[in-house]
Amino acid sequence: MHTWYYLLPIITALTGWCINSILLTYLFRPYQLKKVLFFSIQGILPSKKEKISVLLAQHIIEQLPIESIIKKSTSKESIENMMPLAESAIDEFLRKKLVEKMPMLSMFVSDRLINELKKIFIDELNTLLPAMITKYMQQFNNKEQLTQLLQEYFKKMDNQTIEMVIRKNTPVVAVFQWWGMISGFLIGCIQLLLLYSISSVH
Repeated sequence: MHTWYYLLPIITALTGWCINSILLTYLFRPYQLKKVLFFSIQGILPSKKEKISVLLAQHIIEQLPIESIIKKSTSKESIENMMPLAESAIDEFLRKKLVEKMPMLSMFVSDRLINELKKIFIDELNTLLPAMITKYMQQFNNKEQLTQLLQEYFKKMDNQTIEMVIRKNTPVVAVFQWWGMISGFLIGCIQLLLLYSISSVH
């Protein structure tokens, strides 16, 4: 058996690495459609970006529990959590901003009056807030409109940014190249063993 046969595992390992690297590069690049001789080429993901955007947007909207979000945001607990902030804003308005805008009222504004007005406003807010939030959130319950917005967002994403995000957050992408080298090396070893077996017979 020729000595160069022993290089087979190394050659096939490098071949596997190169093939997988080319496939991985072609997954993302070229970002834009390019013409090479008589062929037009573009990365797999960029060329399918519009279709992927539609499918991704539809999947997200299908999984998004809009009704549950509305119900949770208008629950008694959520409203109670909002009240301290609302009360603080009302207090500041009555004590400072109202007097600044209408100085003549300063002689009538007292702690007792402020507390009474705050109580009235808070009671009204407890009634109005759930209805206001529900009405506002209903705007987001239009699944077709939300799907369209997400589609447009994904379509506008920069191809280079998409590649960076996928490479950074998908370990299998990096492993893919090593897998090409390892599988290539194993194939080379099997070929070497077969050649050795054949040469031994002869």
